[in-house]
Amino acid sequence: KDGSDDHNCGLTNNDPLHQAICRVTAGGITVVAAAANDSHSASRNIPASYNEVIAVSALADTDGKPGGLGGNRCFSWGSYDKDDTFANFSNYGAHVDIMASGKCIWSTLASGAYGYSSGTSMAAPHVAGAAAVLLQRHPTWTPAQVKSALVTTGQRARETRGMSSSTTREGGGFVDLA
Repeated sequence: KDGSDDHNCGLTNNDPLHQAICRVTAGGITVVAAAANDSHSASRNIPASYNEVIAVSALADTDGKPGGLGGNRCFSWGSYDKDDTFANFSNYGAHVDIMASGKCIWSTLASGAYGYSSGTSMAAPHVAGAAAVLLQRHPTWTPAQVKSALVTTGQRARETRGMSSSTTREGGGFVDLA
């Protein structure tokens, strides 16, 4: 959804979604949000632009392994992305905290059948699962501690389309609990 962070938990711009997220994170609940799929700055979308959430962009991962050896066998969103590179459709920027596999994910489709789907909404559940693992290991951690642990342990994506990956595009890198 279009919108931005007022940096006051939604009190300045009367944003009920931001107010709700601030209440649940203050209560100890970690919130993960997809950064969206517009190929622009995540600062233009809510809830990804809220500082209280873990905003997730998407990574093209064709083999489920690190190292960039999986090739570019998945066609989605009008192109092939190389393995372990930033997904071409994903939002980016300083509001992105971490990225996860989000291109050509085998999933349940609306029809009830199975097939491939792509998007930051395919990446966000990977990060939510990683956050759950961290909270199982560290049940007293706050949402800020979970976010920090994910961001500081992220792995850099390899170079893509002649540009090196940077923290301004992919956040802390791709999620890595190893």
